[in-house]
Amino acid sequence: MNQKDCKFLVCKMIESAGPLLRKSCRQLERGDEKFRIRPDEYFKFPQGHLLIEYEQTKRPVESISKYWWLLHNTTWLRTRERIVLVLFLFNDYGNPIRSETINTLGCELEKSFPGEFTFFFLPPNDPNEISESKVRDTIKKALIRVVKHN
Repeated sequence: MNQKDCKFLVCKMIESAGPLLRKSCRQLERGDEKFRIRPDEYFKFPQGHLLIEYEQTKRPVESISKYWWLLHNTTWLRTRERIVLVLFLFNDYGNPIRSETINTLGCELEKSFPGEFTFFFLPPNDPNEISESKVRDTIKKALIRVVKHN
């Protein structure tokens, strides 16, 4: 599944779950506070936030490192609002270090902030493709985490 088809499927699945708010490429907000992070897709649910990042650049670690900054260096954690982040990597440019670094940082954030941060990562199985079944399964799991707060 290419990036365009993935975006369409992801948004369709999440919209069917009834988010309170959806924003694309807009600044992350909580009440009157704005944070200098612009996820590709941002869905607000009563129980938390589902954030989607689609990455195809040669510097994909930036997509996860900005959440490191958010959780460590801002007031985000004061209200204990849950973040569920799904990061899709569409090209690792034949360098497994990119995927390993993203996964390591995401898992470290999940360990550091249990209950407040959940991370799902889908690297490409082909140079520019991600399996449709993996996309569906991951979004279902992410929705369960943000909607049911498990």
